[in-house]
Amino acid sequence: MSSCGAVGSVRARYLVFFQYLGTDFNGVAAVRGNHRAVGVQNFLEEAAKRLNSVEPVRFTISSRTDAGVHALSNAAHLDIHRRSGLSPYSPEVVAQALNTHLKHRAIRVLKAFRVPNNFHARHAATSRTYLYRLATGCPWPDQLPVFEQNVCWALQTTCLDVAAMQEAAQHLLGTHDFSAFQSAGSPATNTVRTLQRVSVSSGPASPFVLPQESSPCWKMDGPETEFNLKVVLVSFKQCLTEEGEVLLDHYIASWKGLVRFLNSLGAVFSFISKDVVSKLQIMEHLRNSPQYEHYTSLQSMVAYEVGNKLVDIDRRSRSRYPNSGCRTVLRLHRALHWLRLFLEGLHTSPEDARTSTLCSDAYNATLAAYHSWIIRQAVTVAFCALPTRKVFLEAMNVGSSEQAVEMLGEALPFIEHVYDISQKLYAEHSLLDLP
Repeated sequence: MSSCGAVGSVRARYLVFFQYLGTDFNGVAAVRGNHRAVGVQNFLEEAAKRLNSVEPVRFTISSRTDAGVHALSNAAHLDIHRRSGLSPYSPEVVAQALNTHLKHRAIRVLKAFRVPNNFHARHAATSRTYLYRLATGCPWPDQLPVFEQNVCWALQTTCLDVAAMQEAAQHLLGTHDFSAFQSAGSPATNTVRTLQRVSVSSGPASPFVLPQESSPCWKMDGPETEFNLKVVLVSFKQCLTEEGEVLLDHYIASWKGLVRFLNSLGAVFSFISKDVVSKLQIMEHLRNSPQYEHYTSLQSMVAYEVGNKLVDIDRRSRSRYPNSGCRTVLRLHRALHWLRLFLEGLHTSPEDARTSTLCSDAYNATLAAYHSWIIRQAVTVAFCALPTRKVFLEAMNVGSSEQAVEMLGEALPFIEHVYDISQKLYAEHSLLDLP
């Protein structure tokens, strides 16, 4: 991985990941010959001078960002030429040296790796992810908490139609020509890009606002002001690609919304919501693992784990792989079946229907078969304390009881579609009875 560069020197190429707050910079790219503007790259290359390379170190940035834009993790490659007879620096030394000599506290090198000398940070990039944060109800940007200024966009409007934005965003998916968004004079010759995933959701309240504060820019997290079951149910529509694949990131996000709905109804559903939360944590761990590419969709996960024998298909006792993705999603799949039947019962039942009966019927048809006798008895007793059908419908925060019933009729098919595809996939691979 080393080669000769200048006479009497040895070249080594490194890939570095770095992050920065872009407020003070004219963008990530270096600004040459203009002392009033500066880019993140200028500071990185200035710090790299202390590595004593025989030839000047130049950073080739993977993804450019504009003035004021931040990066949780950007990447670049660089070449370091050491004099003949000196070994290349270890990646750890490169990262530590850059951080030690960086002259701006808003830049930090996260990690460095040795890479082949023909590696190119921009050409090798397979995708990029962008996050946009909006704060509603802010007539003036200076009404934002000081810790949130420069890291979100302040809007005067007090609320956004998230469900409509989610639906509209899906039209951006796929391959399109984005030349209409190109700045005048841009050097880019190819404006065709493929958008693989897009999601619009209500975020949590700012961690920098105390509950007793009355900031107009942040609603404190709570079912009375933030939660809307329609948004959650419609989000299941985003789980599916045109090819019928179930995207796991959207599946996890949708389930988080359902957990919030269950928790808003009190402790009676905690036996389900706590178990679901633990399963979601397992799936998020898999999505962030080195094998994350295999956990993009339900289909890719099943193919990977079945193909590599990471599931207990032939075992009917204690599982050897209790935290496999297939086993974890199966538990979520069963819980989704219960919730689907319960919500369908709320949708089709008369006004005086007893929710305890609706919930018990759904439970007995789904989860009861997988629980011990003691748990089944405890659940049956707990269901007797359920609120009325009207309270359930009002907790959905979509308007009147009549509007909630109408919403369920429109939105439940999205859950049903995801459930049916998952059921068929698991049946085809004999995964429905994993221990």
